[in-house]
Parts: sequence; C-alpha cells; structure tokens
Amino acid sequence: MELGELIDSLYEQRASRLTLEKEAEALKKEEVLTRDKIQALLKSVGLTSGRGSKATASITTKETVTVTDWDALYAFIKKEDMPGLLHRRITAALWKELRDSGVDVPGTEPMIVTDISLTKAKG
Repeated sequence: MELGELIDSLYEQRASRLTLEKEAEALKKEEVLTRDKIQALLKSVGLTSGRGSKATASITTKETVTVTDWDALYAFIKKEDMPGLLHRRITAALWKELRDSGVDVPGTEPMIVTDISLTKAKG
C-alpha cells in the first residue's frame, strides 16, 4: 500500500472504531439502568437474588476505599514507609505547568511520545 492509501485506511479504521465505541457506550448506559432496576426490584421484595430463563442476578457487596484526610494518609505512608498504598504516577498536566513556570520537579524528566495526528481531508 502507498502512503496515501495507508493514511486513508487508518482514517477509516479509526472512524469504524469510534462508531463502535459510541454504540458500546450506549449499551453500557442501558446495562447500568437495567442493573439499577434489578437491584431496586430485588430490594423492594426483600430478595438478594432473582432468576430469568438465561441468567441469575444476585446483589453482591464489596469493600472499597475513599480518602477522607489526605494529610493523615500521607503521614501514615511516610511513618510506615508504605508508598505502595499510592499509584506510581504523577499528574502530567500539573508537572508540565510547573516545568513551564521554571520549577524543576526532582526525579522526573520529559519524555517525548510520537504519534500520528489524523484529520479528515477537505474536498
């Protein structure tokens, strides 16, 4: 394939993927609404599970976490030497803002990522 044909092919592939992603997003929203309805119906009749002809749905619970006091958390992490409680990434937008204002953030360096910008041809 020639360069122009490859570019057009990439454009068509991306357009197809974006269309499918929009369809998938719409289906996901429908799933969430149906899930909520099932959960509400089960709770309203005092059940924790129900059954159709193809599947069974059960209400489950799991424990997760939310941070209510970041200062206390950071103090704990420092005191107990437990950096594994945090994700190992920084906010790229803030890092760039700091760098652009002349602040050198220790332990970091810029990394150039190369990609292709694709726009629809006019005419």
